[in-house]
Amino acid sequence: WDQTLSLYQLSGRQVGKDRRLGYDPCCVAYFQNGEYMCVGGSDRKATLWTKDGVALAPVCERGDWVWCCKPRPKHNYVAVGCNDGTIAMYQLQFNTVHGLYQERYAYRHFMTDVIVQHLLTDDKVRIR
Repeated sequence: WDQTLSLYQLSGRQVGKDRRLGYDPCCVAYFQNGEYMCVGGSDRKATLWTKDGVALAPVCERGDWVWCCKPRPKHNYVAVGCNDGTIAMYQLQFNTVHGLYQERYAYRHFMTDVIVQHLLTDDKVRIR
């Protein structure tokens, strides 16, 4: 175990670069149609990541290694199983962040991107 997270396409081509975690990952589970993933491990946490390998926020911190993270299909719940035998369910809330300035409207898309829309012309720009 080398404490890194590496993402690959089915063709074998690596997506992005290796992410140094600083702990041993024990489980990875995708959810929200593959837009996010939950990673659990020896740091005793389950952490929410983007599909591109950007850490967003911890889902929970437990008393022992997290060996299993499993999302509930079509819902924002994650079940977490630990080395000490405990199982817990967590609900995630994805709040919409948006703003309005003169004729421009901005909102968050997939937690990390921002869409700026010109309300008069309906032109949209994505900021990553």
